Amino acid sequence: QKLAIRMGQQYIQTKLVEIDAAALFSKFFGESSKLVSRTFAKIEKLLHEEPNVFLCIMVDEIESLASRRQHSTGSNEPKDSMRAVNALLVALDRLGRHSNVIVFCTSNLIDTIDLAILDRIDIKQYLPGPSTKTRYEIFRRCYLDLFRCGILLPNQQRPRDDVDALDISVGTRPPETWGVVARPSIDYEVLPTYEVVELKYRSDQDSIPYRLWRIAERSAVGVSKGV
Repeated sequence: QKLAIRMGQQYIQTKLVEIDAAALFSKFFGESSKLVSRTFAKIEKLLHEEPNVFLCIMVDEIESLASRRQHSTGSNEPKDSMRAVNALLVALDRLGRHSNVIVFCTSNLIDTIDLAILDRIDIKQYLPGPSTKTRYEIFRRCYLDLFRCGILLPNQQRPRDDVDALDISVGTRPPETWGVVARPSIDYEVLPTYEVVELKYRSDQDSIPYRLWRIAERSAVGVSKGV
């Protein structure tokens, strides 16, 4: 959106074209490179037909389409993947002739991308995983959405052996069956923020805010990082 606003004085419109790299592979030999060529041929045709339109192309998980060709030559992998990479290189070179197009690529496995593809990328931006505070806010919003939809119901009773450890009940039981308050009350409709949890709830390890905070602390491993 910001790019479209900045380019608004030069182009009357900005369009986004998203390419699923994995969908360009075919089980039939030789078809993958043809699919790549056809896809980018349509894009190039659009650039010729609408020169006053700025085109943004998003290639998600490009490593599935542009894996290193050295791996293909040194293993039993079919040479069709090498042809697909060659077709992609040709397509990118042809797009470079146009001034009204920009290509964005995302990847979590940059080390597996072919070096020729990386050489054609002008800007490489590393995007780290979300911070602990951001992860907590993600979990907090998901919890609040489930609570507002009635999927999760508060149960402030101390957990017994047969009660869920998260101290919540799933279902549509009436409020009179929720149990009595056995700990400082929590406004489940306004779950505390990350800063409030660190100040007030770290000593109450059975509370839902603390448990969400602990999940956010431990969930750094496995969170996607990319370029």
